[in-house]
Parts: sequence; structure tokens; C-alpha cells
Amino acid sequence: MARIGVAVIGAGFMGGVHAEALRRAGCEVVGVLGVSDAETTKFAAALGGVKAYRSMKELLDDKAVESVHVGTRTSCTSRWRRRPSRRASTSCARSRWP
Repeated sequence: MARIGVAVIGAGFMGGVHAEALRRAGCEVVGVLGVSDAETTKFAAALGGVKAYRSMKELLDDKAVESVHVGTRTSCTSRWRRRPSRRASTSCARSRWP
């Protein structure tokens, strides 16, 4: 079975927890998106050179991304749910199964 390509939003502690859990579940972490380019680049390197996205658009345009996990603090996640980027990510959801 092919591995599912997953992007993680959040380059802090919870992002790391999500990335580790995803890998243990057999998923492939293909990239991360943090609050700054520096944080994202550092986190991507720590995960083994996965892609460091600079924007939500770049993340959503990447055909390798089949699922997105939000690994941020609850307060950040609440704000994210109200943003247009969330609506964009849910309306652009891709499925590998017909």
C-alpha cells in the first residue's frame, strides 16, 4: 500500500508530536508550515529535510500533500478555524480514493 503524504501545520512541540505519530502510523511527512520561515526551515531540517512551506497556498498546491494535520496550541487552532485558509484547505481536499 502506498504511503499517504501528509503536511503538518505547526513547527513547535505539537507539530513534532503529530509528525512522529504520523510516521509511526505509516504516513510520509512531506512538509511543514510554521509561523515564520526561520522556524519552518529549522523544523523541516530536524524532521530529516522535509519541505518547508512558506505559505498555506504553497502547501495546498503541492500534489504530494494528501492530508493536512494541524499541530498547534488550542488557542492558535481556534483562530485558524476562522481563517479563509482553513476554508481553502477543506474545500481543496484531495482524495486518493475515487
